[in-house]
Amino acid sequence: MIDLQSVDERIEKSSVKNIKWFYRFREYIVNENKSGIQNYLSNIRLLYEFYNHKDIDTIQLSDIQDFLLRNANLNTINIDTNRIKVFFNFISNDGATLNFIIEDLKEFISTKKELDKEEKRGPLPLSIKEVIVLRQLLSQKEKYAFLFTFEMVYRYGLKSKELLSLYSKNYNIETKTFFINKELSVQVDEDIHNFIINHNVIPLKKFNVTGYIYRITEMGKIFGRELIHKDIYQTHINHFLPCPICHNKIQNNPTLWAILEFEEDNSQWLVCKACAMKGEL
Repeated sequence: MIDLQSVDERIEKSSVKNIKWFYRFREYIVNENKSGIQNYLSNIRLLYEFYNHKDIDTIQLSDIQDFLLRNANLNTINIDTNRIKVFFNFISNDGATLNFIIEDLKEFISTKKELDKEEKRGPLPLSIKEVIVLRQLLSQKEKYAFLFTFEMVYRYGLKSKELLSLYSKNYNIETKTFFINKELSVQVDEDIHNFIINHNVIPLKKFNVTGYIYRITEMGKIFGRELIHKDIYQTHINHFLPCPICHNKIQNNPTLWAILEFEEDNSQWLVCKACAMKGEL
C-alpha cells in the first residue's frame, strides 16, 4: 500500500517542479490502480537522478535515450519506455511544456519479432570464409554504412547500446577516436576512418535502437542468411584473442602477433606486436 502522505527522500533532492510532478504522478497512478506502482516510481526516481535533478520538462529526447540504454536488454528498454511515456503524458496534461513529442518515445520500443530474435535465438557466429564473403558483398554493393556497422562490432566488439554512440559529435577526426562513454573510447583503423570521412556512414545525431537493428538485418538479406547483433559479436569473441601482456583483444592474424623469447629460461611467448616491440613482460 502506497502512503500518499509519505515523503520520498530521494525525490526531495530534486527541483521544485520535479517534486511537485512526482507526488502528483504518484497520486495519479495509485488512483488509477495501475499495476507495478513501485516500478513506475522507481523509474521516475532513476530518471530524475540520471538528469541530475534538473527540471524534467527541459529534458531532450537524446537524454531519455541515454537513460533507457543504460540497459542492454531490449525487453527492459520496452518496459521502461512505456512507464516513462505514462509519466510524460501525465505532466504534459498537468501543464508541462516538453522539448520533444511524446509519441517519438515509441522509436525506442522494439517489436515482438525483434525481441524474439534477441532474446530467444542463440548466437550463430560467422566463419572466416563468411566474414570475407560478407565484406566483399557489402563493398561491391557500396553498402558502406552496413560495412561500417559490421566492422565496429566485429573488430571492436561493440555491444548493441554502444553502437548508438557512433555519431558525429562523438567522433574526433584528428585522433580517429569515438568516445563511446566515460569508460570506453575506440580509436579506429585507417579504412574505418575513410568510411567516416568519405561515405557518410555515421549520423549527425543518435540513431534509435532500431536504426542499427535495421542495418544488421539488411546486411543479412544481402548476405543470404539472417543476421542479428549477437552473431557478429560472437564472431568477434571467436576471432579476436587477448594479448597475455596488455590484455587487448587482437585479431587472429599472424601480422599482428610476434613471438617474444626470454633468455632467462629460453621460454617463448605469443604476444601482440605492440608488446613485442617493448620486449618486456
